[in-house]
Amino acid sequence: MAVPVEKGIANQQEIEKILSDGMELFVNEVVDFFQQYMQNINPADFFDKLIYDSDVQIPLLIVMINPTMKEDIVVKAYEALRCAVDKIIKKKG
Repeated sequence: MAVPVEKGIANQQEIEKILSDGMELFVNEVVDFFQQYMQNINPADFFDKLIYDSDVQIPLLIVMINPTMKEDIVVKAYEALRCAVDKIIKKKG
């Protein structure tokens, strides 16, 4: 997410406008894929492991060290993913 913004290819504000919907689409597609083709994988377990993976949680560590980074697109993307998972996994069960 950061590279297109840093290289001037994409505008951070424009990405932020679609971030929530994009993450919800991503989560829905993963859930649907698992239900259709990989029933042995529980989407809630998958996303729980993904969100709490130490490499994926790096944005949280960055914000702890430098609170001004909370406006960074990578941090916002991580938060959008967490919100989408909470919304969709709870809805779909």
